[in-house]
Amino acid sequence: MKNPLTQLTNTTRHEALVISQLIMTFMKDYELRQAMASQDLVRLIIEKGIYLPILRDEIYCQLIQQTTQNPKK
Repeated sequence: MKNPLTQLTNTTRHEALVISQLIMTFMKDYELRQAMASQDLVRLIIEKGIYLPILRDEIYCQLIQQTTQNPKK
């Protein structure tokens, strides 16, 4: 993903892209350089939504996009 799905400030745009990588890693569509357990990925995504409430809609939209008609199982 090159751009966030929602309107964000320049500061939070980077965080949205990080979240995208975390979600894709959890879904096994992307591989991080260092291995992380699934629960750690989920914890990081949730923490970003807790500490940066402006990202909650972005997280929701990314989860919907990733789980809707995703050819990988």
